[in-house]
Amino acid sequence: MNLRSLHIFFVIACLSTLHSCKREPVEVPKNTPCENFPEHPGGIHVFYKNFHQYKAPTCNPNNIKEFAYVHRLGNETYLVTDDMSNSQKDSMLIPQGIIEQPKWGQNGKILFVNRYHQPCWVDSDSLKTINVISSDRHFLYPDWLSDSTVICEYSPNLGNPYVTKILNINTLKSETIEGKRFTMGSVNSRNQFLAYLSYEGNPNITFETPSRIKVLSSDSFSGKNTIAGICWSPIRNMIYYSTVGTGVWSINPWSSVTNNLVESCDTRSYRHLSLTADGQNIIIERVNAYDFDSITGSWEEQSVIEMMTINGDDREIIVP
Repeated sequence: MNLRSLHIFFVIACLSTLHSCKREPVEVPKNTPCENFPEHPGGIHVFYKNFHQYKAPTCNPNNIKEFAYVHRLGNETYLVTDDMSNSQKDSMLIPQGIIEQPKWGQNGKILFVNRYHQPCWVDSDSLKTINVISSDRHFLYPDWLSDSTVICEYSPNLGNPYVTKILNINTLKSETIEGKRFTMGSVNSRNQFLAYLSYEGNPNITFETPSRIKVLSSDSFSGKNTIAGICWSPIRNMIYYSTVGTGVWSINPWSSVTNNLVESCDTRSYRHLSLTADGQNIIIERVNAYDFDSITGSWEEQSVIEMMTINGDDREIIVP
């Protein structure tokens, strides 16, 4: 058996264990220290120690117990669906190089961008046939506008200028909205309200309805305060978001009132997030950091999937 065959055999063996593994959620201790590492004159260099990373969850809008996430296995990424009611996991057997966060639609299809920056979808019940919506290679941050239409950010060079594209997955036709971005975009499936990052001056969360556009916060989301995920509640007009340095937040788009649900720090930070179909729980990518090296200024990171209530309580790691 040559090295390539051995690698493929190893990957398939790893993925096949997903179908039979028993769920053992890990309760997060209430007194877990949240600490920042010392400043280092040589800068910070992060290394991944664990071969397995679990990232970018998206909840099934039709089933409060099911979600999907990206399993990074070495240098490859696979989409995994996870049913918490019976510990059943299913995974793609062919890596797709998934970029950013997939989005699970009410139509039963999971949307994602592949390694070529092409928007794609796959049926959640099989995860087999990959459907490429556009052969163009310059898309980011897709989300479902309806069962047949997708909204996403587009740039001809993955840099300025950015525009918004509306794609039809049936006709494969597209519409371009000039002068508008959809960075980290999220669609409220009940009314098609939008939330996304805009860049008029400092990056900021923007709330958009058919009749108004409103910047929600005066905070500058840059540096350690960089936005890592944005998500609408499926049952109320409330936006949830995470930043690398400050944690998990909710923001009322009408009043702009914010609430810090969970703090973050160097040893525990949060990234992509999604809400369960009943709007009662947040499923989120949590990044644990450890083994800080004072000589090199480096540390090691491990991405896991955590669940908490919408108030930030009852936290447990569900994909350790």
